[in-house]
Amino acid sequence: MLLTDLDPDGLNIVRCYRFGADSLANDTTTHNNGIHWLGIKTHHVQAAASTTQSQQHRTSISSTTCRDPVSLLSARDRKLARHTLARIAARCPEADTIAEQLRLQTQTMLMMNVKAEMQWLDDAGDLTDWLDEQLVDAMYN
Repeated sequence: MLLTDLDPDGLNIVRCYRFGADSLANDTTTHNNGIHWLGIKTHHVQAAASTTQSQQHRTSISSTTCRDPVSLLSARDRKLARHTLARIAARCPEADTIAEQLRLQTQTMLMMNVKAEMQWLDDAGDLTDWLDEQLVDAMYN
């Protein structure tokens, strides 16, 4: 199981764990078919944004107020996301479900021009409820 943020670094982590590091580009034995990606996805951002539009701040365990649900991508973020898309196209099998999800999530993140961390998904910054839901969903789907 792999739990990542919805940002270019998190998506690149998924790519590396699933398909191997760039230094091993020619070694298909580094592909890890057992990886299941549980990280935040663009549909989580869209759902949370629609339910928290009137909410200014949320209480967090790690701080007194939680940042806005999403942050705009920086120039560095956009560059890394484009680079990740190029690496997905070059190294990942077309028929691979994770590769397709990764490509779509990266493209959607770029179109929305947002990134998000998992910490704000659950009330009070506690991910246990959200993570429980994701694990149950992963077991039955």
